[in-house]
Amino acid sequence: MNKVKKTGINIFIDKKKNKKEIVSDWSQLEVKKATALKSLLVRYTQNHIEECEKLEKDIGSDQALSTTIAGMKNIELLKVSSNPTAQKTCKACNTLVKLVNYSGKLMHEYNISSDLIIKTKMDVYNIKSIK
Repeated sequence: MNKVKKTGINIFIDKKKNKKEIVSDWSQLEVKKATALKSLLVRYTQNHIEECEKLEKDIGSDQALSTTIAGMKNIELLKVSSNPTAQKTCKACNTLVKLVNYSGKLMHEYNISSDLIIKTKMDVYNIKSIK
């Protein structure tokens, strides 16, 4: 029997060179850039909250979250439906998609930490719940 001799290749990557700095506070960015990015995140979060509140009025708070999650699989079907609740579910799903996509963009393009994004969203939720 012939034995295959395994060889290994050692690759050394300079992690300091390839490592990007994670933004953990909005003050680490330029003022205009931070204001623009944060305000858009707040607006997407507020839009999602408002659409979910409209849906909650129709079907109750217990069903709103599960309906939105189930609706994510069938957004195209909800768009063509004439049912008003389905239309509200579709709007809630679309605002959630925008919010998730923008959060991903902030993390991957601008290196903003997920903790900062979550904190900002929670601040918006807490302000909404106080009112």
